Amino acid sequence: MTKLHALSALRAALFAAVLLPAGIARAQDLNVNGSLCVGFDCPPPSFGFDTIVLRENNLRIFFDDTSVSAGFPANKWRITINDSASGGASFFAIDDVTGSRTGVFKIMAGAPSASLFVASSGNVGIGTTVPGLDLSVFSGDTPAIRLEQSGSSGFTAQTFDIGANEANFFVRDLTFGGRLPFRIRPGAPTSSIDISGSGKVGVGTNSPNAQLSVTGADDNTFGQLLVTSSGNDARLEFRNANGATPTGRGSILMSRTVGFEGLRFMINNVDRAIIDENGNVGIGTTAPAAQLHTTGSVTFAGITGCSGGLQTGGSGQVSCLVSSRQFKNIAGDLAANVALANIMALRPQTGTYKDTPDVPEHWLIAEDVAEVDPALAGLRDGKPYVVKTQNVVADLVAVVQQQQRQIEELRRLIAARQ
Repeated sequence: MTKLHALSALRAALFAAVLLPAGIARAQDLNVNGSLCVGFDCPPPSFGFDTIVLRENNLRIFFDDTSVSAGFPANKWRITINDSASGGASFFAIDDVTGSRTGVFKIMAGAPSASLFVASSGNVGIGTTVPGLDLSVFSGDTPAIRLEQSGSSGFTAQTFDIGANEANFFVRDLTFGGRLPFRIRPGAPTSSIDISGSGKVGVGTNSPNAQLSVTGADDNTFGQLLVTSSGNDARLEFRNANGATPTGRGSILMSRTVGFEGLRFMINNVDRAIIDENGNVGIGTTAPAAQLHTTGSVTFAGITGCSGGLQTGGSGQVSCLVSSRQFKNIAGDLAANVALANIMALRPQTGTYKDTPDVPEHWLIAEDVAEVDPALAGLRDGKPYVVKTQNVVADLVAVVQQQQRQIEELRRLIAARQ
């Protein structure tokens, strides 16, 4: 401010002090051609670029709306600068005088630059002068917001934080020990979790077609659903709900419980099938002793009329045991001497199966039969595994026929000598 302006302000102040009685209001406009200082400690050492200076140890500006007509707003406001008492706080505050609410808006001394910044675009910045979105929160370490329920309205106090940093975006349950129940890692793919307008949840897809759709990004990252448990059983459960009571339950468990090790399939908490650690499948048993072990009956719905039994082809397909020439390459009659040699070399034995030790059996052993004639035994992994009973029957028929011919010849010779 120039000396001329300072003199003008001083003259205005002297004029008011000398000519205007204290407490007298003038019904006219007051123009100050210069800066204005108000307060017990005026004038200031220098106005500098300040047009109005409030100078004393208790600084307040009171906005007293005197409206009395119905419908007109009349709330009274005050700008308060600092506490009046010794040891109080330094701040800038706006008080709702009518509502007896102090510090409706408050800025504490020492607040950083750009603590709250409103850009010309209307974007609000917290800690930044260049907010890029409607609300931008800027911090050198983990910008975050806190959602805190105080309990003052009768509800249990609870505090959640939402924040982000170079490690993750997270929701933190501060009330319960700072747990992090929800986290997103940097670099997570688009639509890692995607909820459609119908409420369907997609994992790896933006178009889920079921309540939960899991999709891999390519052939090398196929859709996976991983269920892990810190206990013995990791369970995936399905329920048909009828209100609060399930009407049916199905479960898939990866079990480490002794006696139930493997992948268990349960319905209403009853084991229906199991795949053990060796790959054996059990139906009706929790301890399968073979690749497929069932304690009940088996029906092949697509194979009917197999009164002669079942057989497997070279590729493993199951079919009826057939005898029609349309399926065979016939080389000729079985030589009776070959059939007789086979039958005479076979060693029928007795014993029990290992899983049914109380049931006596009469049988032929596949390994022994293969040594007699490989055509009489079926192989598994290149080793004798089953006895081809129809081949053994063919040998028996040839032997019986030969014996019957010999019997008839002996009868003829005996009859001729009589």
